[in-house]
Amino acid sequence: MPVINFKKLAFLALLFFLISVCQLKAQEDNSRWTAHLSYTEFVDVVSSDERIYVASSNSVFSYDLNTSEVVEFTTIEGLSGDEISTLFYSEIHNSLIIGYQ
Repeated sequence: MPVINFKKLAFLALLFFLISVCQLKAQEDNSRWTAHLSYTEFVDVVSSDERIYVASSNSVFSYDLNTSEVVEFTTIEGLSGDEISTLFYSEIHNSLIIGYQ
């Protein structure tokens, strides 16, 4: 009958627990993440009656003509991590379409 080494078993259980906790901690809070955006090289610009949309390679900016508010859309807000190549604004559907390479 095999002999159980309790020190080794306790060490492995502790190691497993610590790895699990570290993985959970790494995924805990992305609300404090910040995006590093390119403000100097733009890929495309389109406009609607109320907004101007500007695309860089990794983000989209929206400028409200009435309020002067600027809103950034990045991977943190759900954009794909792919490189943006074009923008299109559909007035019929009141929608911004982002094209990726």
